[in-house]
Amino acid sequence: MNIPKIHTRERLLNAAELLFDQYGVEATTTRQIAAATAVNSAAPNFHFGSKSNLIRELFQRRMIPLVARRLDLLHTIESPCISNVVDSFVDPLAELAQDKDENKRAFLRILARNTVAPCNEFADLLDTEFKEYTATFASALGRALPQLTALECQERFDLSIGAIAQAHRHEKGLQDKRRVQRLKTFVIAGLTTD
Repeated sequence: MNIPKIHTRERLLNAAELLFDQYGVEATTTRQIAAATAVNSAAPNFHFGSKSNLIRELFQRRMIPLVARRLDLLHTIESPCISNVVDSFVDPLAELAQDKDENKRAFLRILARNTVAPCNEFADLLDTEFKEYTATFASALGRALPQLTALECQERFDLSIGAIAQAHRHEKGLQDKRRVQRLKTFVIAGLTTD
């Protein structure tokens, strides 16, 4: 594993990201993270206080810019049509998947796995810090699909998120532009089906 020479805190986050991708969040220990960065085994606890805090910071450092990008795209839509709402949700994921940074792609796979079956820390963050953001997308879907009830919109959105997570779970999941377009077509069909 190639960890660049940067501040210890960042090196720990980068190593954790790659190890979480390889072994899973719950199976990876702080001792493994320290070993991967060639620092004292107490370094993760010194810098983060606990593995839970390390997970939280790792998640936030990628999710906050991802959420901001998605919301920026969503807010540029003048009158929401379903394809524009889906584009604003999927395109930022594809941008991350096509980035040359191995850690960003590793995070996407971690995110995909934890979208379907989240560890406690991820679930807590999604249910608290990012709840308003998901409500914003559900609301945009409601405006784009006025024939659906709020419950139907939420159910379809949840199913769509599962399909999107499955698509970016694998190494080259959203790196192929044709695959991204097929995913969008699939999601739009699922959202608009009678």
